[in-house]
Amino acid sequence: MCPMTPTEHHPKVALVARGERVAGGEMSLLGLAHSLPPLVLPLVWATEPGELVEVARAQGLEVHEGRWDMFDKRRPWEFVRLVAEIRGEIRRRCIDLVHVNSPVEASAFVVAARLSRVPVVVHVRIRYDRAFLRRQALSWANAVVFNSQALKDEIGWPGGRVVHNGVRVGDRPGAAEKSQARAELGIPQNALVVAQFGQIIPRKAVDTGLRVLAALVERGTDARFLAVGEDPNGDTLDQLKQLAHELGVEDRVTFTGYRRNATALMPAADVVLFPSREEAFGRVAIESMAQGVPVVAARVGGVVEIIEHDHSGFLAPVDDVAAMTDAVYRLLVEPPLYERIRKAGRERVMAAFTDEVHAQRMRAVYRDLLGSPQPGAQAT
Repeated sequence: MCPMTPTEHHPKVALVARGERVAGGEMSLLGLAHSLPPLVLPLVWATEPGELVEVARAQGLEVHEGRWDMFDKRRPWEFVRLVAEIRGEIRRRCIDLVHVNSPVEASAFVVAARLSRVPVVVHVRIRYDRAFLRRQALSWANAVVFNSQALKDEIGWPGGRVVHNGVRVGDRPGAAEKSQARAELGIPQNALVVAQFGQIIPRKAVDTGLRVLAALVERGTDARFLAVGEDPNGDTLDQLKQLAHELGVEDRVTFTGYRRNATALMPAADVVLFPSREEAFGRVAIESMAQGVPVVAARVGGVVEIIEHDHSGFLAPVDDVAAMTDAVYRLLVEPPLYERIRKAGRERVMAAFTDEVHAQRMRAVYRDLLGSPQPGAQAT
């Protein structure tokens, strides 16, 4: 039997996410799941089988594997069946609060949670059209959380909360980790490596990264470019390879494709370039800074809430190849500047963007909802 109220025990929170892949949003959820206890007990609720279930179980987390993929949610009776199944799991597992990791999965969980008189939080991590968010029943959620002020302002959702993502901060990788990562990738140990992490899609601006590489080579550096990420649509990578050929740098470029251990490859980089044309938050920036790798990024979205220009990293206008090249070049040839930015970047993450800080702020959201005498009240 479940306790009468969540105030009588440590509340149990269902962290709901799609299960197919572990990308940035799922990594944030897993970090949160590890950092919530003992004050909050997490259950990772994957809506379908896949990589998330595998990784969460390997990390020792409690997992519920749903079968969202078996329901055709376009049909009203199938949606009703799905809501009923979710309500049953909420009751059986004594769930006190439901936290949905993305609006894509929100509608059925919001309805089920409200019918079960359980508070529900929906996390918005990328840009969506407001009409889509309304269709996904976000107006019925007790709280909507955005991962940056920039995203909240852009969407203009009333009453939203802002909680920045976090990362796990361990010991700073040293020479051994750098050597191992480069050996794994077949990159010369003495090369100057500029790396970019993320999907190979137009908004990530890998083409800008290639142009920065070409400019660095023109300045006489032995620079290499590392792009870690997959081309999900299959139509961008060939264009980038052709651009590298046209720029005369194809022999200096490594495309790794999808790598589950992408963050383990960050020590291979001397500088991480983050030139995205739009970015809700900028998880790559905090991952790199946490490992002591300086970041040069486009001044866009939530990235400006992370990097303090010329203190914990460098910011440049979107697609400004000259400005980005200048910043990268200075980091590569000025050791005192490199050390200052590296140190300040890591300190910035440790102060504001750790998994523990993220969990502390999310617990405050949960506490507001679980302690409210009106479970349906909109959080502000």
